[in-house]
Amino acid sequence: MANNDFKNIQLPGVDLGNQGNVTTNPNSPSANPINSGRVTKIQDPRSIVVSISSPTPIVILFGPRNGGKTTCLIRLTRWLLNEGYRVEPKRDFRLGDEYREQCDQFTQLVYNHNAPMSTDVVGFMLLAVYKNGKEICQLLEAPGEHYFDENIEDLQPLPYQNTINAVPNSKTWLFFLERDGWHNQEIRTHYARTISRKIGMLDQRDRIILVSQKADQFYDCFDQGRPRIALFEQQVRQQYRPAFSNLSNRLFSNGRSYEFTVFSSGSFVEAGNGLQTYTPSNDFYPRMFWRKIMDSIRG
Repeated sequence: MANNDFKNIQLPGVDLGNQGNVTTNPNSPSANPINSGRVTKIQDPRSIVVSISSPTPIVILFGPRNGGKTTCLIRLTRWLLNEGYRVEPKRDFRLGDEYREQCDQFTQLVYNHNAPMSTDVVGFMLLAVYKNGKEICQLLEAPGEHYFDENIEDLQPLPYQNTINAVPNSKTWLFFLERDGWHNQEIRTHYARTISRKIGMLDQRDRIILVSQKADQFYDCFDQGRPRIALFEQQVRQQYRPAFSNLSNRLFSNGRSYEFTVFSSGSFVEAGNGLQTYTPSNDFYPRMFWRKIMDSIRG
């Protein structure tokens, strides 16, 4: 699966992985055709107001724009639904007709065989995961440009991010690290410093999972069809060293300061009609990914 397989595609509510050309200005205009072709109005991200009404743990996907968070969430949601879980948007997370429309169309978008169309920078959701009628956690994926801008060394948090940080819910942070990301070590180091600063601000109770996304692109790290996770971790550590600098003071009962895993969402192939066809990855990836998340929630 080539890096440009993800170019110019995104899902309303979440952010599709690619290494194509992107605009990092959070106030730049972009279109959001959701079936009807309606164009979304861009909102100043500083004015976003969010509400967390449930006390269940929050799992936060942290990564740059086009870093694979959205496809990861789509793939994980599909697997959870097939495993008997229920995944639903939290409708009280944000106000407005556009968010309500995204919530209404969520299941349709998750099961769409075509790659979703472009979304704006504030198209994101809070999802609740239920098992046997009980809510067990919430999944949050926010626009990557709110977390990292390669042109700004110390991107300041937005008000809605401060709201999420302040709620008493236990939190698990999923930091996305792509091997050979950006094809530029200087930008990788900049992103790693951003992660290091964020980790330094986290509550000591917060759990951390480092995620090497798009693992299926690196055949040299596979053995008999399975990723060699220790090798992935070694290579990612070499490329993102500053991201590991604040982890040593966060030891938990298992003797680990963080967990590491790899993920593949699947592949996108040009369909010849301006769309791209999505093929999900092997169930091995979301199953392993979900196990790591549940372990972090249970402590």
